[in-house]
Amino acid sequence: MLCVVVCPTDAFHENIEPEGQIVMDEFPTIEDFYEIDFNKCIEDQNNETCKLCLNVRERNHIQEYFKISKECPADCFSIRTPIEGEVIIKKNMLHKCDSHII
Repeated sequence: MLCVVVCPTDAFHENIEPEGQIVMDEFPTIEDFYEIDFNKCIEDQNNETCKLCLNVRERNHIQEYFKISKECPADCFSIRTPIEGEVIIKKNMLHKCDSHII
């Protein structure tokens, strides 16, 4: 289910109601991909970047996070990785990679 959480195009949702015997609590989850310094955050409803930030906090919208981190008017938003480890790419599977997404 991690692919559901990290999907950059929001093609999947972790708030699905599966049919059958699947228990969603049995799948791994990860924390948010961002940190916000709420001591600096202004949440300006008239600022487009602030509005975007407020709208995407509930889901891991990775592409929007890059925009927010660059344009945050209070410089309070930063991207972090909730996943630690090593990524191994199998050469015979490279044709399936879509490198233009991020």
